[in-house]
Amino acid sequence: MRVIRQNEISVLKFGGTSVKTPARMKNVAEIVAKCASGSKVIVVVSAMGHHTDELVNLASECSNNPIQREMDVLLATGEQQSIALLSIILNDLGVKTRSFTGAQLGIITESNFGNAEILQINRKRIETALEEYQVIVVAGFQGVTTDGDITTLGRGGSDTSAVALAAAIGAQTCDIYTDVDGIFTADPNKVPGATLHEQIGYAECLELALNGAQVIHPRAVRLAQNNGLAIRVRNTFNPENLGTLINGYQSQTEIAGITTSSGFGTVDLTLETPVCDWQNTVSELCLSGQSYTGGNLKTQSNDLPALSLAFAGVNENTLSELATSIARALPIRNLNWSEVLHRITIIFSSETHAVSPYMKERMRSILNDANIEIKFIQTTKTSLSCLVASQNAERALNLLHQGLHDFAVETPRQQVSIA
Repeated sequence: MRVIRQNEISVLKFGGTSVKTPARMKNVAEIVAKCASGSKVIVVVSAMGHHTDELVNLASECSNNPIQREMDVLLATGEQQSIALLSIILNDLGVKTRSFTGAQLGIITESNFGNAEILQINRKRIETALEEYQVIVVAGFQGVTTDGDITTLGRGGSDTSAVALAAAIGAQTCDIYTDVDGIFTADPNKVPGATLHEQIGYAECLELALNGAQVIHPRAVRLAQNNGLAIRVRNTFNPENLGTLINGYQSQTEIAGITTSSGFGTVDLTLETPVCDWQNTVSELCLSGQSYTGGNLKTQSNDLPALSLAFAGVNENTLSELATSIARALPIRNLNWSEVLHRITIIFSSETHAVSPYMKERMRSILNDANIEIKFIQTTKTSLSCLVASQNAERALNLLHQGLHDFAVETPRQQVSIA
């Protein structure tokens, strides 16, 4: 068997919007066929459009609590439809192609149904398939345990599948095709002035993904970084655009981007007496899917301690339940909770561009001038976040994106830039 060199293999991944209809699949096939004229190709695809959500809804009509193992068997069928249909189209174009499920290609995972981690990939099986076929079309989002059980990798799992396959075969890059031109400084559908990153570092991309940017899954970025694999994010519907290259790039600008995400809330309370371990108590009260994200402790004029707490993964009902649980667990004099809020997060390009008092004050000034109330502020080494009312989120996002860009021009010493 001839050894296939790394530079002879291309790995392409297409998301659900790219293969939503037969017409869109034919567009994908044209991109793949063009690539296949110069190299062997591994294509990883997601389920068509919203098909995974439809399968989840179908299961909910059958059971209020479906067994997760059976859910994985069900959800894996979405990708199987996609790989078979795309393979049919490619063969009609004269490209010798075969489709493979995760199990058929030897993608071995742990048995954590619904959110399994990939443990091993059978490289020899991939090489054997590529020796016989110009293109192999692989089902993303799925694998199989050593016991033969079908597993799924969780939301965004097709990104992880593609990166893992590229790393296993020793490819130099992995192209992730989606419905935007790449990674922007903000969601271009919400911020008309957002600019495209030609390159971005792994760390900055990971922070953007973790804070609401939905272009690529965080697990895929981590896996690429661990294996020194470059990822290129591209637009299926604008394939000539080279998009954004994710690698070890060190940006010279201060800000990588601004994101927004929903499902946050605050609980403000006054304690009757000081409580030393209140943070642990609050964290333990969080329900499934919720998390305590930060808190501020201050002493009021009456010498009573006051807490302002922030939570993620809440809705109106669960935030109310959480507040009630806190009131029962701590010695409370009074307590109030917010409506459900949005978080706006400014991502800095690296730890060397740490959050400064100037940036925090600039953020306050921009939003105060627009009469947008800041409910909570939180900082990390590489980010600055605030919570605002949901109805103000998009306006706040646009104002901060533009205002911080202007601040960069007006304040060269800070070198704050969105571009």
